[in-house]
Amino acid sequence: MKRFTIALTALLITSQLVSSCKDEYLEENPASLYTPQTVLVDSLGFESAMAGLQSVVREQYTRSDEQGLLGMMQLGTDVAIPGQVQGAEIPYYNYGLLNAQDQASAVMWSWAYRTINNANQIIQAAETAPATLRQGYKNRISGEARFFRAYAYNFLATLWGDVPLIEQAITAPRTDFTRTPVAEVNAFIINDLTTAIPNMFIASRAASGRITRGAAQHLLGEVYLRAGQPALAEKVLQELISSGQYRLITARYGVRASAPGDYFADMFIIGNQRRSQGNTELIWGIEQQLLVPGGTTSAQQRRMWVPAYYNIRGMALADSLGAVDWAAYA
Repeated sequence: MKRFTIALTALLITSQLVSSCKDEYLEENPASLYTPQTVLVDSLGFESAMAGLQSVVREQYTRSDEQGLLGMMQLGTDVAIPGQVQGAEIPYYNYGLLNAQDQASAVMWSWAYRTINNANQIIQAAETAPATLRQGYKNRISGEARFFRAYAYNFLATLWGDVPLIEQAITAPRTDFTRTPVAEVNAFIINDLTTAIPNMFIASRAASGRITRGAAQHLLGEVYLRAGQPALAEKVLQELISSGQYRLITARYGVRASAPGDYFADMFIIGNQRRSQGNTELIWGIEQQLLVPGGTTSAQQRRMWVPAYYNIRGMALADSLGAVDWAAYA
């Protein structure tokens, strides 16, 4: 009996050694690996990827570490005078410190290309997704991703002009980027948006926070103007205005309709900001969910710089008179 056991063990070891010599034995195929190839195969995967893309997009306005786009774009102009001397935006109002390597530009450049790479992954995956996914869904999710890619490229082209044009997701380090003429970048953005618009939900059918046809039309009109095509801009923007999906707020509404204030301020009160809450002027709202894990990037940008009346003796903050309620957002 002992001799048989030893022989069987030896046979098993020999079998394992022989099988380990095959190349496929070394190939990893973990079922739990989270990559575009394993996740972007069904609607749950695409919805997860879209949530991740939107999380990156909202960092443009809701960062707290570098103060965000508002601080970078307003300081140093007649819009805002800083009351504090800190943050990435310092060179924007102290021009003696401004150079080609300033942190604020690096933050926004990085943000744009992270947005683009995330969008590229979704667009590519939608093209090769299994036939079990409805073509209409694949077109719609690809259209949303195309909007975000166009939005990021529009931001880059507005600030820098010629920029590297990256049409495919980057999966390995690269050092060979070159700038593409802005006219080609404009054409690329226009193609993304004109491809996306027919496949996007109109505002009345879209879930809260999802990009709609109106947002893409608005962006397309802006790009047409920069590209020197005002007639096309007028056409697409007139289609947006005439769509019947949006109308100006002309009366008090929402959670503080009976409190002091006005209907313009109503649009900016928490509880009134979404279309589903009565805000018919909203074309695109960057969705955040307070007190929900992962639901918000930062609450700092509820308002940017305001007159520092609190530094004047005898003055007190009075947000209740029509402005925002910081305590409700903090």
